[in-house]
Amino acid sequence: MMDKFAKLFERDDRQVLVRRFTNEDDRPCVSFETTTASGHRLCLTIEFARGEEAKCLAQRDQAFENCGEDEAFRVVEKAPGYDL
Repeated sequence: MMDKFAKLFERDDRQVLVRRFTNEDDRPCVSFETTTASGHRLCLTIEFARGEEAKCLAQRDQAFENCGEDEAFRVVEKAPGYDL
């Protein structure tokens, strides 16, 4: 079984890309990427950096695994600037 690092959700001609990664500061992250109605890129990143490394990685992985289509769209639709 392949270890997924990204999920792509599509609804009403909109897409949300959810990625699991480690940023340049070596902190575990989950990002939500989409475009606004006017075509601007919108990226929200959640960084898991409090606690020991193994715990942060586990939290990130669990958040990524639990994220489905409804959650992904809920995150980006509530972001400032989404309606621009």
